[in-house]
Amino acid sequence: MLSEISSRELTEWLAFYQVEPFGDSETQAEYRMAYLAALLANIHRDTKKHPSEFTAREFMRTEFLRAGEEPAADALLEKAKTIFGALNRKGKEKGG
Repeated sequence: MLSEISSRELTEWLAFYQVEPFGDSETQAEYRMAYLAALLANIHRDTKKHPSEFTAREFMRTEFLRAGEEPAADALLEKAKTIFGALNRKGKEKGG
């Protein structure tokens, strides 16, 4: 691309990006990853221990949450253990 674009055009695009950023924002990327983590947690959760579903908000870093909505660190740790414990059990069942 750089071989087909002039220096002036590149400078104009950089200036435009500063005014109107395109692509994903950091918040959008954070939510997308939190949503995928919640999806995996729900797929592998033990419904007897965790009858309710996990939400994306529970997997987001605190700087992306509104005040008063911070999940407890120990709750996140327990959820991570649940996910990886389930994955480990499935791997052993398949002979891995």
